[in-house]
Amino acid sequence: MFPIIRAALLAPFFIVAAAQLALAQDYSGFYAGLNIGGSHTSARANQSLFSPLCAAGGGGGGNGCALQQAAINSVAPSLNEGSFTGGGQVGFNWRSGILVIGVEADLNYVDFSRTQTTPVTWVTNNGGQKTVVTVMGFDSDNYVATIRPRIGLVSLNNSLLYITGGWAFADLNFSNNSTVYNQGGGGPNIPIHATWSGSSSKNTGYVWGVGFEYPWAPGATFKVEYQHLEFDLPEFTAVNSTNLGGNFSLTNATSTSRSSFSADTIRFGMNWKFQ
Repeated sequence: MFPIIRAALLAPFFIVAAAQLALAQDYSGFYAGLNIGGSHTSARANQSLFSPLCAAGGGGGGNGCALQQAAINSVAPSLNEGSFTGGGQVGFNWRSGILVIGVEADLNYVDFSRTQTTPVTWVTNNGGQKTVVTVMGFDSDNYVATIRPRIGLVSLNNSLLYITGGWAFADLNFSNNSTVYNQGGGGPNIPIHATWSGSSSKNTGYVWGVGFEYPWAPGATFKVEYQHLEFDLPEFTAVNSTNLGGNFSLTNATSTSRSSFSADTIRFGMNWKFQ
């Protein structure tokens, strides 16, 4: 009972002491810094085909249309890769007691370029074979910038734990090129039967993350930060630009492509406060 009473009586003194200790590191004001780390990027894409001839029940009879559309629609690659990231940040903080509120902007290098070639072969209803070769790729200027509010609490050892989130900016482009080849069988051995080609671009996305900052010298802090960035690119529709007839049923067929891109980064950095 007595230890509990003593703890209750001493609690206000511990709270005051903790607050005074936390105030020893003044996070308020302008700062700038550098960071370095690693990034894991993930690009996802798919395509769906619509043919008026298939929808009307044409396409060489039987299930030829369904076979061709299913083969082309099955192309949905996931492009994953790790890369280096590095850059700099600037920001401003307001501090009240143990609460820190601020805004930060950064510019970092991230390798956003990814390309994957996917071949799919199927047997047509007359015994021939066709192959669709799809090349889906992401390309950018390999930079990403963010502007993020952040809010955090200063702990007893003067470290800052914070959450952050806001806007992300990147020059990101997605392209999709599909070509269908006839490989003989029941029809003439014509190399190319149909092609679709299109692209889309996106410059803005969103970002959220968490971080830890610790003062190692007056006016200087070490930081560790995790960020998740997401970009959803607009879908686009490409019209069949080559059609050689025969039992290839996709006359005036349109291919709709959808894609999204994300990156997860862990960065280590230093911040220096402007005096």
